[in-house]
Amino acid sequence: MACRDLIDPYRQWALHRCGFPCIWPTLDTGPDPGEIAVIDRGWKGLSHRELAGRITRKPAPSTSSRAAHAAAVTAVIAARRDDYDGDADGKMDGCCSAGVRVYSAWDADERFDLEAVRAALLEAADMKLPVVNLSLSISLPNQRDLDDAIAACVESGVVVVAAMGSGNDPDDGPIYPAANPDVIAVGATNMEDRPASGSNKGEHVWVSAPGENILTVIGDHPLDYKYLSGSSFAAAMVTAAVWLARRRKPGLTPGDVRDLLKLSAYRPDGIPGHDSEIGHGRLDMRRLGELLR
Repeated sequence: MACRDLIDPYRQWALHRCGFPCIWPTLDTGPDPGEIAVIDRGWKGLSHRELAGRITRKPAPSTSSRAAHAAAVTAVIAARRDDYDGDADGKMDGCCSAGVRVYSAWDADERFDLEAVRAALLEAADMKLPVVNLSLSISLPNQRDLDDAIAACVESGVVVVAAMGSGNDPDDGPIYPAANPDVIAVGATNMEDRPASGSNKGEHVWVSAPGENILTVIGDHPLDYKYLSGSSFAAAMVTAAVWLARRRKPGLTPGDVRDLLKLSAYRPDGIPGHDSEIGHGRLDMRRLGELLR
């Protein structure tokens, strides 16, 4: 069976564009490198059947929150795959088969909780998880408030991936945590492999991935699916790519992973380089798989 036949390339165009189905037989096999940490917002949707058996930690439910962003990001990373796990609904496939620990970045009153994010990052560092996803962009009283926790992750061998965010006025300067130099900052692209509408720009963007019209889950009901857009979902795909790379080669350091993403990225103009819109290029799992042989 050809890799393009494993999924519907139109329903999940982004998964197909990046080449994930082509590398599952070679990269998504072997020893499990550990869980992925997703630090995000909301608990709604984490019981969706697409995530059955994938979630290894959930945040405490909040009666004041109806957000499903954490579930939407997690499903892009690791929703059950029809051809591998016998998923009953046949709606979507995740990028990898990782277990996911979900942490809340918001408190019970729906306010951003800096200390909760710090604690989650430090726990990921202590557990030496392969990768952390931060699909959030925030304005902090001090934009560098998470630097020490991110540094602890990198020193422990944990790769930190963060979304560039969207709608930021360039005059406001870079938004953290994506602007932290130890983070792999991810921008969003569209179906033409160009910068997605509204995706933040900056010299710190490392790579990009599809972030427009991404199929994912938005609730716990079996029919709770929706096409969403944003660099959050681009970062989710890069997070899965990091996990797959470390599954293939557990000894990779965070620096090695950065280099692999840079060297394997696809540039629409065919000229290697870097720019402030898509970084070193769009995620290309076929090329990444070749570098990991």
